[in-house]
Amino acid sequence: MAQDVSSYVADTFRYDQELERKYEAQVSRIDGPPEGPDGTKVMYPRLGRKAEALFRILKRHPGQRGVLFFRNIRILERLEAELVAVGYPCVTVHGQKKPSQNDQTLDQFRQTDGLLLLITRDTGKRGLDLPEADFAVFYSPKSRDDVTWQEVSRIRSTLTNRKSTYILYYKGTGEEEKLDNMVAGLRETTYSVGIRKVSVSLFNDLDDFAETA
Repeated sequence: MAQDVSSYVADTFRYDQELERKYEAQVSRIDGPPEGPDGTKVMYPRLGRKAEALFRILKRHPGQRGVLFFRNIRILERLEAELVAVGYPCVTVHGQKKPSQNDQTLDQFRQTDGLLLLITRDTGKRGLDLPEADFAVFYSPKSRDDVTWQEVSRIRSTLTNRKSTYILYYKGTGEEEKLDNMVAGLRETTYSVGIRKVSVSLFNDLDDFAETA
């Protein structure tokens, strides 16, 4: 269920398969969120355990520059509001902004210590490098190891300058299967051998390394 959205049961009518007989029925309807200043209703996703994990990760990297990758704009904007509310400096790059705006934001990120860059994964054009970043977080996994490796490589982690990369997933769902397939592919191609699946609750007891969570 989205944020500020509930449901209710309403009485209505349905027709049989032949569309000849009408009968009484009850259906569950969505009670939408309140209207914004312009009269529109925009539904944002309700935050869950991934958001908790993200904040734990950020606590491990105080004052560092981080890149946070999201699949869509709605969840990016929802997390941006939460991060700004507790004092994290953020900038955003996504497809609803002009390319010139995104380029200016990327330049700002490269020049500002301690800044968080929130970016949708379809916005990061080929060849986009962000070596100024100290760590990266992927809010959801992808099953294609080549695409994931390309995205992970944007922050330019090396043997002499190791950077943490986190990929969040829900255990026991299709996301975990995608992650397992991706990890297997990365290991087979020798792209990475330092990948581990760890519980969010263990973050505070771990040394920095490239990790999935």
